[in-house]
Amino acid sequence: MTDPDSTEQTWPRVPSSDVTERIRSPYSFLGPPQAPDEIGRFADYRVLRLLGAGGMGLVFAAEDLGLRRPIALKVLKPELAADPESRERFLREGRAAAGITSDYTVTVLHVGESAGLPFLVMPLLVGETLQARIEGADALDLRTALVIARDTAAGLAAAHAQGLIHRDIKPANIWLERTDAVECNRETKTCGETSDALGRPPKCAVRAKLLDFGLARKPLHETSLTSTGFIVGTPNYMSPEQAGGHEVDARGDLFALGCVMYLMLTGELPFKGPSAMAVMMALANKHPEPVRQKNPAVPREVSDLVTRLLAKRPGERVQTATEVVCDLEAALAGMSASGPSVPMPRPVKVEPDTAVPGSSETRRVEPVPPDRRGRRQTVALGTALALALALSAVLGWKLFRAPAAGPEPIVIGVLHSQSGTMAVSENPVIDATLLAVEELNAAGGVNGRPVRAVVVDGKSDPDEFARQAERLLTEEKCVAVFGCWTSASRKAVRAVVERNGGLLFYPVQYEGLEESPRIVYLGPAPNQQLIPAVDFVIDGLKKKRIALVGSDYIFPHTAHQIIRDRIGERNRTGAGAEVVAEVFLPLGSTDARDALARVRLGNADVVINTINGTSNAAFFRGLRGPGPPVPTVSVSITENEVRGLNPDALVDDYLVASYFQTIDRAESRAFVRKIREKYGPDRPASDMMAAAYSGVHLWARAAAAANSVEPAEVLAKVRGAEFDGPRGRVKVDPESQHAWLPVRVGKVRPNGEVALVPGAGSEAPVRPVPFPPTRTRHAWDQFLRQLEMDWGGKWQPPAKH
Repeated sequence: MTDPDSTEQTWPRVPSSDVTERIRSPYSFLGPPQAPDEIGRFADYRVLRLLGAGGMGLVFAAEDLGLRRPIALKVLKPELAADPESRERFLREGRAAAGITSDYTVTVLHVGESAGLPFLVMPLLVGETLQARIEGADALDLRTALVIARDTAAGLAAAHAQGLIHRDIKPANIWLERTDAVECNRETKTCGETSDALGRPPKCAVRAKLLDFGLARKPLHETSLTSTGFIVGTPNYMSPEQAGGHEVDARGDLFALGCVMYLMLTGELPFKGPSAMAVMMALANKHPEPVRQKNPAVPREVSDLVTRLLAKRPGERVQTATEVVCDLEAALAGMSASGPSVPMPRPVKVEPDTAVPGSSETRRVEPVPPDRRGRRQTVALGTALALALALSAVLGWKLFRAPAAGPEPIVIGVLHSQSGTMAVSENPVIDATLLAVEELNAAGGVNGRPVRAVVVDGKSDPDEFARQAERLLTEEKCVAVFGCWTSASRKAVRAVVERNGGLLFYPVQYEGLEESPRIVYLGPAPNQQLIPAVDFVIDGLKKKRIALVGSDYIFPHTAHQIIRDRIGERNRTGAGAEVVAEVFLPLGSTDARDALARVRLGNADVVINTINGTSNAAFFRGLRGPGPPVPTVSVSITENEVRGLNPDALVDDYLVASYFQTIDRAESRAFVRKIREKYGPDRPASDMMAAAYSGVHLWARAAAAANSVEPAEVLAKVRGAEFDGPRGRVKVDPESQHAWLPVRVGKVRPNGEVALVPGAGSEAPVRPVPFPPTRTRHAWDQFLRQLEMDWGGKWQPPAKH
């Protein structure tokens, strides 16, 4: 064992006590230090310095107090200690590695627990990971690359002999240990001895060892630690069968070894792309060029070996790691021991790996705060699920699912604002969503399992919506999320849902200009609300001087453009309408004086209102003050807002929506009755409530039809699905995943009810058109991109202080 305090060490030194304290302070589980060179005590070990932090563990350089020898101490992160799956995976690594006897795997000397934290004890290795070597200044040479591959295969052979499949072979999990066979000249970086029997120059005297058996499993005998059957691994090195969620045997590890060899020998990954999805599609469809075509210096037999390792079907690969060892030994023996060292191509860009092994690898250590617990792990799991679904579709595989867990509930998320300016609008939608969940459970659940709803607060803040969506999909393992109101919150959540392979049911009218494969849009698209609103103003109210007043975020800005385009279309047929004022109020603002002044200054005879949330109260209070009344046509107000804003201020104003609780329909009457029975006799029912209620039932029917709650399988069944609900017979368009909806116009009565305006709108469901044809799709995309750029990458302007 190399002295850990020698000049060859690769970890950062701790030069002073103040630095030591800064490093130690986040790790309160350590006992107090008892010597100047340590940062604390843990179990029977002196902890000297932190070497690195991986997804699950903290790795320290330490000293065994009993044997007085240096060791690497790997401790499960305290924030993961309460999670049974994390503890099991951590201990699995120790048990798996301890059962393997080989010079080519890292030995686990002891597995224990102290202060409630499991830990592993390993030899303190000197060297670096293959990942670090590839990314370093010195290029690999051909001999070294083949030696690393041979040693890795030897480690796999030892693991496979014990019935263990590693399942995460990649450069970050291959440790290059420097041996004591030679002494290097530190100035010239050359060695004074000749090459060894295998042709390895002493400069490259390394032994490769396998690290991180945390994902190791015995094939066909152990269930996945992830109860939902998520796929784990690193996409760039994942075998097709592992990516597809199928059982992996030893040949899956050999495929990954082929990917590592391809990278070492060509400087490129065999399956690559700008995103994880692109990598998986390449894995499904691409056959990489032979190594020798990219690097003629590689012997033909080695190039052929890599090609066989990368065969998509396991039966067409090399069948055992021992065969790989033999082939590489023969290739090394055939190379001239005294010939020149051939450098391998430098990789242009190597996909990063975040795992830090139990070793002395040089790496900056950034403690992960508790509030980020599990984020990196769970994002990878959600992404892997989405990728597995895509690969399964291409290869015609059926995605593996973990065995049913009996009465274990199906978890869904409900994500709306329970506080902030949007709470007045969104809290009733939560109630309608939970009513539908209760109905499902009363009828026996979904696929024989009860449904459990996890309700979280978006706090009227798009960033908070994104954080809570991440939590629902990764920590709570929700199979579907029902929620969002503002388009700013939806767009923030969209990225999270798509990245994690989730599913969002969105219940609110919006500006369109969007289609996501992971969102079901249940509110009106522009041609089902905004455009009919303009037509009603011109044809029904006979108004010409139009003021546009909205909140200052993506929906009103885009809605006003769509409205202007429609006015322009109508004017070409002689309508004679014009926009005389346009103003935006900050979300939540209680100061509507400027908006009111502009409406009156423009002598508007009607307002098309796109204000959201509590700002409506200030606007309508001022609009109903002194002066001639100006009627409004609102697209973001429902019966709930009418009651909350004081009906007297909205009497004789108009709303455009797909549903009002006064429609004469049996399903509507039943829905209103249930809402009142559960939430009080004065509780109104609104369009968004009806949409959310219908969305839960649509999801349940699709899950039953798919006999699965996996998002991709549910999505396949929800496209084209129909539901006879309060709004009518709602159908999900199979192409756009938007709902076919009726168009209705209502007038506010003194008692707060909204009466249908006869002849306005359309009782027959209207096909959704998310992208109005007044501009090309490219032009609409450019418009949205400019707004996003103007707002610093957000979907609403930065807050002004």
